[in-house]
Amino acid sequence: MSTLSPFQTLPAHIVNTVVDHVLGSSRYEFDGLEKGSYGYQKLQFPRLHICRNFRAIVAANFCNICRISLSTLPYGIRIKWNTWPPQSLYRPDTSLFHLPKKIDLTLTMSDICTGNALTSLSRIAYKEGAFPRVRLIRFQFDQSMAWLDEIVSKPEETRANIRAFVQLIRKMAPGTKEIMVVTKFGLQGMTQCLKHHFSDLLIQLYQTVEHVVHQYHGQLEFNKSQLESVRNLISLNYFVKDNSAYFLRLAQSSTPTLNLLSTKSISDFDIAGLIRDDNGDYVRYPCLQTLWLVTWGKSNTSRLPVFPGAVPFPILRILSFRGGYPFGDDTPFRGNAATLMNVGISLDRSMVDMIRTYDIFTPGRHPKLQNVKTELVDGLVPGYFATVADYMQLALILSLPRSHLKLWEAVVLVRSLPLLSDLYTSYPKLGPIPAGVTLADLPDYAISKFAPMGKRFRCWRLDDDETEVSKEVVHCVILLALVCPNFGYAALAKNKREEFMELLSATIANEYQKYAPRLQRFLFYGWKER
Repeated sequence: MSTLSPFQTLPAHIVNTVVDHVLGSSRYEFDGLEKGSYGYQKLQFPRLHICRNFRAIVAANFCNICRISLSTLPYGIRIKWNTWPPQSLYRPDTSLFHLPKKIDLTLTMSDICTGNALTSLSRIAYKEGAFPRVRLIRFQFDQSMAWLDEIVSKPEETRANIRAFVQLIRKMAPGTKEIMVVTKFGLQGMTQCLKHHFSDLLIQLYQTVEHVVHQYHGQLEFNKSQLESVRNLISLNYFVKDNSAYFLRLAQSSTPTLNLLSTKSISDFDIAGLIRDDNGDYVRYPCLQTLWLVTWGKSNTSRLPVFPGAVPFPILRILSFRGGYPFGDDTPFRGNAATLMNVGISLDRSMVDMIRTYDIFTPGRHPKLQNVKTELVDGLVPGYFATVADYMQLALILSLPRSHLKLWEAVVLVRSLPLLSDLYTSYPKLGPIPAGVTLADLPDYAISKFAPMGKRFRCWRLDDDETEVSKEVVHCVILLALVCPNFGYAALAKNKREEFMELLSATIANEYQKYAPRLQRFLFYGWKER
């Protein structure tokens, strides 16, 4: 059993701090190396005059990423290395190929189809295992319609070039475990011919590795035989609302491996396709940790699907809904009590009913929940939460750590919940200022529209240890104090006290002096350590 060096147990930021210190001292030197026809480019290797074990940690990530750009011209190639210490390093020879763990490859589909990419890449990947440590290859496709006539007129040669390119990728980095495919400009400008060859390329790439990150575009489809080969996706992103059934088939084909599932526009009624297969059986996503759902169309809560007994997301960590809650029950909240940490929801009537009916935020149900991002939908007006049960459920949400609200959302909630005494959120944002109102007019606007309100409201607890207190935060606190006569103090972390008090005093003295009588209670309490 091997034992780690003490230095290997250090956090990365500590290692980087030590290296930064050495770089600025007399214990650091550069070696300049020049080689071949690329002698005008000077490669500099750092000499760190510290112990061998520590130096080995730094060297392990010296050229961790290799960025390769293939131009549209035959034999056109450009290589850039991500180095430590950070440098602009261009070196097309093979002396560093044993170092990178990741390759970023930028090219066009036209170059692959015509064989230009194969010719260029063959110059550096001339032997098997040229990149022995690479585990991830990220393909970024730029748009190009060059040589389109040649591609259309020679379909057999094009398919042969695609096969040869994939074989070369497999040969130069045989240890690749993961492939990521990104299309920089989408597929809108790509002809049907290129789309067909692009899908053929993706299928062949997918069959060479264990895991795939797939960025899905509605303009691209696999045929039935190709779709049967797509069974190893770990990330699936969906951007358009057309043909959502095809997207759902892709998701179901990779249920054992999917780690992230994201859709920017899907109908409420297509959600059932995520939970049930074609036979009506429940689908399970044992590896899914992140689920982002943005729905479109007006929800009919009486028709939303329910899935009694289904536990589709057992290790979910991040769950986010926008545009409405697309389930008729608490399906996405089941079975993940030990893992769920971040939730994003749109608060509307149906969501509040769901929270109350299924006790979604009952204390103890999700003990690891740290962050709740709430968004108020249009039409949420004072009096919207009409029952004591609503007050209690919303109070549970707002007592969770780091609920995210803009100022006006906080104002509406405090006004709508007369029993609320404490509001627990991250640092607020002003959000959009009402039309026709300037920043200077904002205090008078807030007073005339909302004051007085929140008779029981006492404290706004602000929790965001990783962010500096900004003047925008101070403005939000003061504006809420102007409309809530009993608002006594803002509670911040101890290490934010001095920064907050300085900004608060200066802002009141310079911009809110005429409102001092309204701020007397707030100024009396001022600040309280949480």
